[in-house]
Amino acid sequence: ICEHPSEIQTFQQLTKLHFSNSNLVSFPPDEHETLKLDHLKELCLSHNLIKTVNLSEFPSLEILDLSFNKIEKIDNNMICSQKLK
Repeated sequence: ICEHPSEIQTFQQLTKLHFSNSNLVSFPPDEHETLKLDHLKELCLSHNLIKTVNLSEFPSLEILDLSFNKIEKIDNNMICSQKLK
């Protein structure tokens, strides 16, 4: 897949989300899109083509896997404000 399914927003209690090997280039794919997954604790986006990521919509995030992507820049303020382990 090249973008996440729009139905993902219906799972507001979701705690784990894995989109590895999905050819994603950013997450969320649209910078104006709001996912509002407030309970998400684990996000795996490894082995994609991601250059940018916005973590501000995931206040409960503890585990983040961005390995094997094309990350260009990560905002330090965004990372520091997370509960990442």
